[in-house]
Amino acid sequence: MTDDFTWEQDKLYFLPLGGCGVFGANLTLYGYNGKWLMVDCGMGFPDDTMPSIDLLVPDISFLKAQKDRIVGCVLTHAHEDHIGGLEYLWPDLKCPLYATPFAAKMITDKFSEYPWKDQVRLHTVPMGGEIKNLAPFHVSMINVAHSIPEAQSLVITAGNLPPVLHTGDWKMDLTPCVGEVTDEAAFAALGQSEDGVLAIIGDSTNAMLDGHSRSEEIVYKNLVKLFAEYPDSRIFVTCFASNVARIHSVARAAAENGRHAGLSGRSLWRSYEVSKSCGYMQDVPPFLEDREVMALPREKSVLVLTGSQGESRASVAKVARGEHPCIKPEKGDVLFFSALRIPGNEATIDRALTRFWEMDVEIVSNKTVPDTPVHVSGHPYRDELTQLYSWVKPKIAVPVHGEAMQMDHHAELARDCGVPHVMAGQTGSIYTLCPENGVRVIDEVQCGLLAVEGERMVPVDHESLNVRRRITFNGAVVVSLLMDGHGSLKVPPQISALGIVDETSGEGQDILAKAAEAVAKAVENLPKELRLCRDDGAAHEVSEKARIAARKFFHNYCGKRPQTRVHLFV
Repeated sequence: MTDDFTWEQDKLYFLPLGGCGVFGANLTLYGYNGKWLMVDCGMGFPDDTMPSIDLLVPDISFLKAQKDRIVGCVLTHAHEDHIGGLEYLWPDLKCPLYATPFAAKMITDKFSEYPWKDQVRLHTVPMGGEIKNLAPFHVSMINVAHSIPEAQSLVITAGNLPPVLHTGDWKMDLTPCVGEVTDEAAFAALGQSEDGVLAIIGDSTNAMLDGHSRSEEIVYKNLVKLFAEYPDSRIFVTCFASNVARIHSVARAAAENGRHAGLSGRSLWRSYEVSKSCGYMQDVPPFLEDREVMALPREKSVLVLTGSQGESRASVAKVARGEHPCIKPEKGDVLFFSALRIPGNEATIDRALTRFWEMDVEIVSNKTVPDTPVHVSGHPYRDELTQLYSWVKPKIAVPVHGEAMQMDHHAELARDCGVPHVMAGQTGSIYTLCPENGVRVIDEVQCGLLAVEGERMVPVDHESLNVRRRITFNGAVVVSLLMDGHGSLKVPPQISALGIVDETSGEGQDILAKAAEAVAKAVENLPKELRLCRDDGAAHEVSEKARIAARKFFHNYCGKRPQTRVHLFV
């Protein structure tokens, strides 16, 4: 593993620092003649093994050491897994940013809360435009359909090498409801160019799914139909806050059923306001605040909620816990789950949905109405990937954006499509992309994910997080010992057992007293010269004996091995 490596002249390097082996946290580097081009800077999603973590971002330790070599960062689109890391990582990089109008306004809105916002050099690029001031790179954009406006694939050229197609998130959808259709002619033209295409760095999200993805228009039509089946219910919908096409479809379906649509959640309002400022959402009535919607008759309302992934501070979770200030579902209401369960979030999502169910709210999802889907993916299925390879005819394919299974299936498909050189992406590996020799790994750099909580970022395997995980499953015990000058306990040990006993109950107090007896006995059995604690070594022996005794007692009591700490006072 290296913090730097020897650059070879006129050789193209590819380095993913996120988005390979995990969904989200996308960040990719292309290197050429001592310069790096950065593509995307996204966030990832914590799961149940990361208690209290807000979000994840890529570890950019390598990139910080290389920041003077970064010519700029190009954003493919405005989904959080592609831009959500910027507000946490940009201050360490301070590189110029390039984005289409919608993504640029989303970024500007996010940055507006930070004192360094005026330092950002954010350049707006027209859809399908070119970026010429990134020497030694040249970047052209291709419009693609996705579940957010203005998604772009990037054609990246370095020196005299054939171009690389960085697909970003895309699909083939002739009726996307919001945004442009995929520019199939531009893809075909790439494959017919004189030098051909060196490599596809491609989205693998749905590479395990046969067939062709469905259109967003199908969801719109299904929502119109399904809303009509609940004439007396208040309708709630949850979806990804940045899925502008879905928000638009909900608004149209509500209007066609004589209902007023509203939004609950800051991120939804941000998506809506940015969409309006960019000329989208002009054909639907303005959205209402959640309080306004809840004041309407049930049969006249549709309310879109943040939190489709079970996020604890989002509207869905607050409503599920009964903590939302104004949203109180009633028996007979219905919740449409119009999103994908991101791997790792299933348990959290199901807990929230179960609480709605316990409130007598019906749940509608692709599982309950498989013939009338209320969610479609924004990513290509296998037939679409096959079509792309038939157009572009790359010499190299590097599947990215997915877990190992998705990327391996994508790699197999690329080989079946006749691509000569195929290798799945791996975060932290430096690849060379060469017309003659194909693709190979030449080095590795420090990589991984950082957990964001408040103002600090730590690796996901940081000891503080490991301890927190263990406490979550096993509880925590704190033992306080007060020794006198003669090597005896001045008072019985004081013990707290968090997450193990109810310390306010008589039974709990009895258990703590028995634990104190066990600890006291263990300490008093030590030689007196240790109990005098005249040096750090002796004090450590006493503390360790008490810790082991307490841990053993609670393991025998409840089968747990709690995190145990001892405070020794002499």
